[in-house]
Amino acid sequence: MATRRVTFRLYPNKKQEQTLRYHRKLHKDLYNAAVCNRFTQYQRFNHRVDYFEQQNSLPAFKEVWTEYQECNCMTLQATLKRVDYAFNRWLKGLDKSILDVGMGMLRSAIEYKVKDAGGVFVEVPTRQVKPSQTCPNCGNQQKKTLDERVHHCHKCGFTMDRDLAAALVMLLWALGKLPGFGTRMVDANVSSSTSETCKRKRTGSMKQLGQMKRQKHSPTGLVVETRDLNEVGLGSSFFPQTY
Repeated sequence: MATRRVTFRLYPNKKQEQTLRYHRKLHKDLYNAAVCNRFTQYQRFNHRVDYFEQQNSLPAFKEVWTEYQECNCMTLQATLKRVDYAFNRWLKGLDKSILDVGMGMLRSAIEYKVKDAGGVFVEVPTRQVKPSQTCPNCGNQQKKTLDERVHHCHKCGFTMDRDLAAALVMLLWALGKLPGFGTRMVDANVSSSTSETCKRKRTGSMKQLGQMKRQKHSPTGLVVETRDLNEVGLGSSFFPQTY
């Protein structure tokens, strides 16, 4: 048996259309008032208003603004929910922008201070090296949760504080002594925005670069010789190992 599908479209009459337009205006005013309330409470009283606080204020709001008494409570709550959703998305975007700008300024400040002191700014490729997941003793990589604050390698048994182990991984990578990677800083395919990147690739090795930076002028004009990191023992044996 054949089935026939019929679609009906209902149009409001003139009175219903006026009522719908009036209710839309009420919801628009409620939306703007809820947004203004959030900004005012935070700017004047340092208080963050959430959805539940504004929802609980609806009965008192309807007593003052009597025209909202003819509106269904669920529709008013839906409008406040849209305000909460839009406000949270706006705050997340603002926090992300501030974080990106702050990290960029911190990196630039560190790079400036290092170069001003006659040093070399090295940017470790964290996606490749993974300092917090890599063992500085054998180079084995294993995932850790954020609550694991002690590094314990399941392959070689090396144990160290997680932050110290991550710092040692980056140091060994910069010196070309990180086990399992077999590459030096100047030979690694690392993209960097610093002006020293091309210069590092032309030097040939970290040893030559260290010799170029070994002598620098003191404030009195005398030539002062600085020792290389490996000469003072700042290698893999500098940090105590625990098994």
